[in-house]
Amino acid sequence: MKRVFTAVIVAAAVASASAAEWVVARGPQQAAPRADIEGTWSARVRVPEKADGQRVPQLQLQMMIDDDEGGRNRGNWGQSVPLAAFTSLPSNLDAAQDVKFELRRDAGVVLFQGRFESGRGVGHLFFTANREFERAMEQQTRDTVTDRELLSFALMDVSRAFVTELQSLGYTNLREDELVDWAIHGRRLLKTRRGRL
Repeated sequence: MKRVFTAVIVAAAVASASAAEWVVARGPQQAAPRADIEGTWSARVRVPEKADGQRVPQLQLQMMIDDDEGGRNRGNWGQSVPLAAFTSLPSNLDAAQDVKFELRRDAGVVLFQGRFESGRGVGHLFFTANREFERAMEQQTRDTVTDRELLSFALMDVSRAFVTELQSLGYTNLREDELVDWAIHGRRLLKTRRGRL
């Protein structure tokens, strides 16, 4: 079973890399914007049904991040983000088209450039960190925050308001990884607590 699972992951990685190479080779020739982190992305539109019966359209993103100059050290990320969180994302992602859209968050801005067709897309991403947010988080956590951690905060929507809300509930001096854990697992708990207050 483990070999089958590994084979599926490798096949998916090769398909994603091939799609990104296609965009590099055939996509629109645009100058790369200045960014703190660069990488490639692939995505598909999903409309999962939640436990309460709601259906929220999402973009299921797979991202390969270059950590240093030359892209020698890479990291893979996967994240579902509601379509409504993006700016300048076309409403019809089934049509073949070049795209340029953003995810603007307190931690910074992720710019996505590439191509969509039949609800699937590929391209390049460029993350620009919000240095004011970085300073605020370093005061909160009393630790240095890396650009990669800032990207994580942006993808998970960890904001100053979110940290302040956690602190008001008695969760202080949280590390970066704990803030991300709260963003992943604790939002439902916070919503329940807000309803009781």
